[in-house]
Amino acid sequence: MECLTELAKEAVIKLGDLVVDSTVKHYKYLTQHKKITSNLEEEYKKLKRIKETLEIRVNIEKRKGYEIAPEVQKWLSEVTSIEIKLQKLLSDENKANKNKKFFGGKCPDFALNYSLGKQGTKSTEDITSLKEEEKKFKDLSYPNAALTLKDIFIKDIKSLMSRKLLITEVIEKLKDDEVKMISICGMGGVGKTTLVKELIKSIEISKLFDDVVMTVVSQNINYEKIQTEIAELLGIESKKDSPQGRAMQLFARLSKANRVLIVFDDVWDILDFELIGIPFREHEKSCKILFTSRDENVCLAMGSKVNYQVPVLFEEEAWYLFREMAGKVVDRRDINPIAREIAKECGGLPLAIVTVGRALSNEGKSAWTDALNQLKKSSSFSHVGKSVHPRIELSLKFLNSNVHQFFLMLCGLFPEDFDIPIEGLLNHAMGLRLFEDITSSWEARDRVDTLVVDLKRKFLLLDSNVKGCVKMHDIVREVVLSIANQNAEDRFMVQYNFKWIKKEKLDNINALSLILDDTKELENDFECTTLKLLQVRAQETKPIFWPEHFFKGMCALKVLSMQNLCIPKLPSLSQVSGCPIFLGRIMMLQSKS
Repeated sequence: MECLTELAKEAVIKLGDLVVDSTVKHYKYLTQHKKITSNLEEEYKKLKRIKETLEIRVNIEKRKGYEIAPEVQKWLSEVTSIEIKLQKLLSDENKANKNKKFFGGKCPDFALNYSLGKQGTKSTEDITSLKEEEKKFKDLSYPNAALTLKDIFIKDIKSLMSRKLLITEVIEKLKDDEVKMISICGMGGVGKTTLVKELIKSIEISKLFDDVVMTVVSQNINYEKIQTEIAELLGIESKKDSPQGRAMQLFARLSKANRVLIVFDDVWDILDFELIGIPFREHEKSCKILFTSRDENVCLAMGSKVNYQVPVLFEEEAWYLFREMAGKVVDRRDINPIAREIAKECGGLPLAIVTVGRALSNEGKSAWTDALNQLKKSSSFSHVGKSVHPRIELSLKFLNSNVHQFFLMLCGLFPEDFDIPIEGLLNHAMGLRLFEDITSSWEARDRVDTLVVDLKRKFLLLDSNVKGCVKMHDIVREVVLSIANQNAEDRFMVQYNFKWIKKEKLDNINALSLILDDTKELENDFECTTLKLLQVRAQETKPIFWPEHFFKGMCALKVLSMQNLCIPKLPSLSQVSGCPIFLGRIMMLQSKS
């Protein structure tokens, strides 16, 4: 009983203390609101200094590209809320001080004073809590999540239906677990890189892979650059200086990954995946490879069994793209016919179309007409020369041999958009003794067929709809002839008007292609002592007058090719000093096709 009495007494005492404390607290709210507010202002000044220092550190981290920790952002937001509350509290304090006086003194607003005291006390407690919380911050930021490739790719051109269909096919193949590697190949300027960027956007949107990384290889393989770019896109902070160390880091990361697509753009030679650090084996399912190349031989050598070719654009797509690049100016009646011809002269090559279209978008009719004339004369519109020609020249530079280059020059002797007969190329090559190690015609035929296949795989020659023929893209032909004319040892010339040729221009000419019409007549005493190959083709099947001494100055002639000609009487080839017909140094091809 005594125990219960003591407990009851203790409970009454504690209850009394609580009542007293509560009463005192509420009394302070009422009577000491000014002191509470003043103390609050001091504490807020301290908090503000902490905030300003923290904001400086946060801005430094942001400039580094880092993401600010959520707790830090939340803390700064709460401090801002405190500032807003404090401004209202001080405003209410000023209001309380302006109350009217009663009986010669201020008439207190008890409700307002109580509210100010209570709010001030609560705000001071919040500030104290925020100051303690700030001391616990360990890391203000962390490395920002890397942007995906689709976020950084800028769409350069409008999507085209043929490209969309190709993208769809590639995506379907990537879904196949049996397909480990895919190549996308085509000639320079055909839009392989643009297509791959569009492909990556579609892949990332569909979440087909967990990670997609892309690196540009180019003609000189830099494995350190490749490793660094792949590592950065995968969020790997490389701490290794040696190629082997970086390879081990990449290998470890990629071996643990579920679905990774690695894209190599502009591949010129076989890549060593082991040296890079890519776990690419038959049973390996962690990553797949996609690469672009302008050489199908490289694709095959890399082991790619699924290879897609990016063709030039069809005429309708080429015009659509050209119109998008040039703008509404092409709809003008005086410019539209010119614009359509210019679009055709670009040969379906997206890079040429985009370059020319953009260059002419703000020009008047005279500029359009001048551009068309330049393109038709194969003197190359300057913008095409700057953007497209270097890409083609680079492809020529990396040909397997001088024989490949010389063979391409032989193809360049034929007119634009011409179905070049492979048999004619064989005769030219044999007559010029292009293959020093070959003596029989069947061996030469095999070699020519091999050259044709090889150059087609490099997209420097194209398929023809005519059996036994190949074609050459107009821009490729122009670059080939330009290089040939710069070569002092192997100068080639294609001339559309024989009378335009002047003797001083014929020094060191090894091959000449004349394309005549029925209004032109050949001249006598045509001297070119270095000429080894002469190809003459008439645009009309009408008799052409041949001067009696036409060949007199061609003492080095080895091959004479006449195409689409109707000649009443062919002058004697014996006038060419020391050149027996056919069995010796001259091989003649006459054709009406």
